[in-house]
Amino acid sequence: MRKNIFSLALAFLLSLNIVSPVLADEEYRKIEVDLKAKGFADSTWVNNLEQDKVLFGPGDKFQYQITVKNLGNRTQTWVEVKITLADVLTTSDPLTYKIPEINPNTEDVKYITVTVKDKAYVYQAVTKSEISAYAKSEIGTEGKDWSYFFTNNGTKEIAKSSNTNGLPATGTNQLVIGTIIGTSLIGIALFGRKFARGY
Repeated sequence: MRKNIFSLALAFLLSLNIVSPVLADEEYRKIEVDLKAKGFADSTWVNNLEQDKVLFGPGDKFQYQITVKNLGNRTQTWVEVKITLADVLTTSDPLTYKIPEINPNTEDVKYITVTVKDKAYVYQAVTKSEISAYAKSEIGTEGKDWSYFFTNNGTKEIAKSSNTNGLPATGTNQLVIGTIIGTSLIGIALFGRKFARGY
């Protein structure tokens, strides 16, 4: 009897919105990728390696730190991480790996060492390049980050434009035809003026 009275009282209070049922936290998913770099002589990780701080030449090595953070309130499982290097770089470290799980408010950190390729792959002039890191969990939560750096002192030349003769992009034939038409119109105009005057 008491149980029935309690149930009725609870139902009545719920209908008046005086008491609300306890609900589970709303699910919130977020993965953040943070990519940082540093040269071997440096002690501080930075987002980008600026050219006024360091320039890398053929054979130089430096490091990247890849941090994958779970900023949501649910555990993320089987997070696949893919790193894309600039064409000028090479590494012996894996560029793809999986993190079995990352609990809420925790992170996974990995390090790779990269090497600038030989002179044939590096431009003579100072050139900006970048690498990126992308992470995706098995339920589809994603994150991405980029980092850039600068190289020089290679033997590779920047491709020159194929239009080196100074002519308009329309080409030589169109220019000649345009000149003939323009000259003809001037001649017709002068003839018409002479004919109209009668001399």
